Amino acid sequence: MLWLALALALAAMLAFVPWTLALTFHRDGAARMTARVSWGGLRLTDTGHASSGQAGTDGGDHGEGTSEPTRRRRRTRSAARPRARRVLALVRSDDFVGSLTRLVRRLLRHLRPRDTTLSIRFGLGDPASTGRLFGALSPLIAVLAVLDGNRVVLVPDFTRQRFQLEGQTRVRLVPGVVVLLLLGYVFSVPPWRALVRFARA
Repeated sequence: MLWLALALALAAMLAFVPWTLALTFHRDGAARMTARVSWGGLRLTDTGHASSGQAGTDGGDHGEGTSEPTRRRRRTRSAARPRARRVLALVRSDDFVGSLTRLVRRLLRHLRPRDTTLSIRFGLGDPASTGRLFGALSPLIAVLAVLDGNRVVLVPDFTRQRFQLEGQTRVRLVPGVVVLLLLGYVFSVPPWRALVRFARA
């Protein structure tokens, strides 16, 4: 019994060790992306991917499908009506959509990207046009940085036409927090009330 309690305590502790996904992106003609996964302070994987940016063509044949008989379509429609009533009863249940929206919002808040930085170096080939574009975008970038907390840097290049993009971000996941959020939703009243209405519809 003691070993079981110790194992459960260890599993609970490990569930709150964060997983981190760090992404680095660079584009200057060709695109390169590097992903690094770490658990706690331990780096697990470090992979990179490069792309030339050229899209391939798919020469596959697309055959024409045959239409279903009218009798089969009628049976499908009649079978779909009870399902539609059940789905409608599920959606109309008290606070079901609102509680589900709050759950998704909390999950997204937990999984939101952190420490995001983006550097954009651009040039239109004409110094005057480059300056006007830089002046138009700078206030917008400043407002986004204040609202979101991430950092975006614009670097105009008045000498030539170019577009270079560099960025990095980090996504942090704590499995224990996600499990607690899901359990809190599952054991709340709205999903069970909606399930009862779904079964009775």
